[in-house]
Amino acid sequence: PVLTRTPSQTSTPRPPPTPHTPKTPAPGEKLPPWLSEPAWQRILAIRSPLLRLHQEIVDFTRYMQPSKQEQAMREAAVDRVREVAMSIWPNGEMAVFGSYATGLYLPSSDIDAVMLNTNAVPVQGLKAMAAALTRKNMAKNVQVIAKAKVPIVKFTEIESDLQF
Repeated sequence: PVLTRTPSQTSTPRPPPTPHTPKTPAPGEKLPPWLSEPAWQRILAIRSPLLRLHQEIVDFTRYMQPSKQEQAMREAAVDRVREVAMSIWPNGEMAVFGSYATGLYLPSSDIDAVMLNTNAVPVQGLKAMAAALTRKNMAKNVQVIAKAKVPIVKFTEIESDLQF
């Protein structure tokens, strides 16, 4: 179908958009933590608002990436939890998944892990894992959530203070 407009339906012409220049921070106003003064000046020099946004997103992403130390801390926590799990199910396999496995986690993200090939009844297996972590004094705030659609054990690994 062809649509037509009557003169009363047409809008008044709009003036062409003017390029938006980002403001410089006022005295005492701080830049976001992912932008240093040189980075901000580099962004200000970009004419296109979309490219400025792109550059700030790139800077933010770099800022949020885990450091090698943070990555090593998470890997060590996973290894410690894996060691406990393997003491219960020596023929099992622990796999991580979710944001940690993809590398897209934030500093406050938990670590998702699953035990495979255990031949355990799910709720009994979760209770066994919770008991082993507690007995070895490796976890705090241990909760077995058995009635969820996917039963889980939630805990905070003591040495790293990371949540699983």
